[in-house]
Amino acid sequence: MRLRFLSLAGSHLPPPRAAWWGMLLLAAGLTGCLGLKPSVDATRFYVLTATAETGAVVAGETVTLGRVDLPDYIRTPRMAIRASANEIVYSDLHQWAEPLEDAVPRVIEENLLRQLGSQRFRSGPAPAHLVAHEIQLEILRFDLEPAGFAVVEAVGRRVHHETRELEWQQPLSYRIPFHYDPTSLAPAASALSEALAQLTLGVSPHY
Repeated sequence: MRLRFLSLAGSHLPPPRAAWWGMLLLAAGLTGCLGLKPSVDATRFYVLTATAETGAVVAGETVTLGRVDLPDYIRTPRMAIRASANEIVYSDLHQWAEPLEDAVPRVIEENLLRQLGSQRFRSGPAPAHLVAHEIQLEILRFDLEPAGFAVVEAVGRRVHHETRELEWQQPLSYRIPFHYDPTSLAPAASALSEALAQLTLGVSPHY
C-alpha cells in the first residue's frame, strides 16, 4: 500500500489544521498497512445484590437503617484483595460498577426489607414516632482473600430512634468461600453479597 503525504502548499486550510488532518490520514494509513486492531478493554464490572430470604411476617416494633460507615480503603472502584494482614492489592481488571458507599447501604436496606417486611422496616428518614429502633453499621473490612474467601467484618449497633440511646452493640464477622477464577470474580461478588445478607440478619431485631 502506498502512503501519500499531504503538502501544506496551496492548501486552503490554515497550516495547523492541515497538519492535523495530515497526521490523522497518516495514522489511518499506517493502521491499515500494519493490520493494527483497536485494543479491547478487558475490564469486568460487578454489582452487589440482596440475597436475604424473605422472612415470615411477624408483628413487632419498626426499625430503620441509619448510618453505614465504610473504611477508606474500599472507596475505590477496584476490587480489594488482602494479600496479607497488612497489605491490600487492587485489581485493575475487576471493578465495581457502582461506588460501594452507595451499593452497600442499598443492599442492606433491601435485605432488611426482605427479612422484616414493609410493616416493620421503614426506608429513609422517618418521624421518630413511627420508628422505634435505628440500625447502624460500621464496616471494618470488606475484601477478598486469595485462598477464595469473601470477608466482611463490622460493628453493628441498634439505638432508640427517638432518645438516641444505645440499646445493643456487637462485633460481627462473616467469611464466605467462593470458587476463584482469574478470568471472572463474579463468584466473589456473589460471596460478598451473601456476607452482607448474613450481616443484615445479625443486626436485625428478633423481637
